[in-house]
Amino acid sequence: MSYATANKNQENEFGLSEKLLGTIGTHLNKTLDIRQYILHLRRESNMYKVRRALKQQPPQSEEIWAEYHTFLDAVTSSRDRNDRSDVIRLIGLTLRNMQKVFERGFCDGWSRMNVYFDMLPDLFIHSKTLNASEDSIEQKQWRADLLNVQLIVSKISLYHLDRVHDAYHRAVPLVNTSVTPNGSYDGLYLTKELFKHTQDINDTYTRLRYTEHVDKLFHLNVTDGHMTEIKNTSVDHNSAFWRTVADYERDLKQYESLVIKQPLERIVKVIEMTETDRKDIVALAVANTDWKRNYRQSVDDLDRRLTAYHHTNMTAMLKSYFDDLKNERRTSKLHIAVTIQANNIMHLLEHFKESVLRTQDHMRAYITTVDNLGRMHCNFYMNTRSPLLQAFFSKLHHHLNITTGSEKSVMEDYVMLSNRTSHRARIVRGDETLYHECTNRSFVPSHSFKRVSIRKIYDLKKNMDTFLRTTRLNGKLFR
Repeated sequence: MSYATANKNQENEFGLSEKLLGTIGTHLNKTLDIRQYILHLRRESNMYKVRRALKQQPPQSEEIWAEYHTFLDAVTSSRDRNDRSDVIRLIGLTLRNMQKVFERGFCDGWSRMNVYFDMLPDLFIHSKTLNASEDSIEQKQWRADLLNVQLIVSKISLYHLDRVHDAYHRAVPLVNTSVTPNGSYDGLYLTKELFKHTQDINDTYTRLRYTEHVDKLFHLNVTDGHMTEIKNTSVDHNSAFWRTVADYERDLKQYESLVIKQPLERIVKVIEMTETDRKDIVALAVANTDWKRNYRQSVDDLDRRLTAYHHTNMTAMLKSYFDDLKNERRTSKLHIAVTIQANNIMHLLEHFKESVLRTQDHMRAYITTVDNLGRMHCNFYMNTRSPLLQAFFSKLHHHLNITTGSEKSVMEDYVMLSNRTSHRARIVRGDETLYHECTNRSFVPSHSFKRVSIRKIYDLKKNMDTFLRTTRLNGKLFR
């Protein structure tokens, strides 16, 4: 069976000539075609079908591109994208500077003291020598000289420990650093949250202040008196000194762990956490870009399918046919059917339908990645509420409030907080509404391709197919 034109039956039951058969077929075609607009019910039925087909016609290229850009704008604004990137840069810069200031201001200062290499060997040598000394006047003087050297070494050690302890408790650099311009803002990165005060730190520090034993031993050995009496008096101090020296390295390592290593570990822990989040965001952003590119390519393909369809001038032909039917003018449904077949309209509609489905799939995938990316940025914002970062932001905000004039302007430019409505500025001043907006926000856009409805495509294809089937010729001779 065929559309529009009649195929002759191979059986010529009446022995008619080919010419006569052709003439009869032509007149039959015209007669059936005329009935389509002459008969009232046929005309009304055709008008109804064509009216539906006209309502289901695909949009123009300009319309789908306009809707495409409207959708992209609905997904996320450029301001929102910039704010997200700014927050990530702010956190990254803050933590890098915090680590640099601590490493240069504390770790390097501790290393320059050479407490393990310069002090510990002397302590052990002196303590062993003191214990091995003989009871003689000469040895007494020698011990006094040795204790005097030991006392100097001990006081140097105590001086360094006092500097470290004081700097730790005041949350200031141990030595000068230049992480920020001229080191102006280095101190802001050292906070009480970074330098936590514990009883363990104070107890360890107290044990390291062993100089009282050295001082008493020194004075005993320079005091006139009988050697046996001096030795008996100093034995307790000497024993205490030896125990202190024996435990000194262990206590020193523990103290280093408490005031040097643990603060650094606090910074590194937050860096690792935010870096993991940042990498996940970057990976998802790459996937988001890929889906966005796929979506764009599918819209390009959709545009080509639309162009191919509209180049057949099908919409104009149907509109003209509808107007003729409406005004009861002579028209040809058969001509429309022949044109539909000649231009492969049904194949074009099938390809268009497939293209729409691909576009919708890519749109859904793009929406999913946009939603996930938004939620990951939200989670990144939440991580800025870690105690370590909050302590820094609080200190920074306080400093900005008490600073005036040109210095404040210079500082705002350095930390990039001149825009007070930006996300980074709101984070620094502890604006809780930002976090509420983040947690309550829906990142899935409600916008969709309304003008490219797959239901309309299905209906149009169905109506066009019905249009063709109802244009078939009837009759046994020309079936």
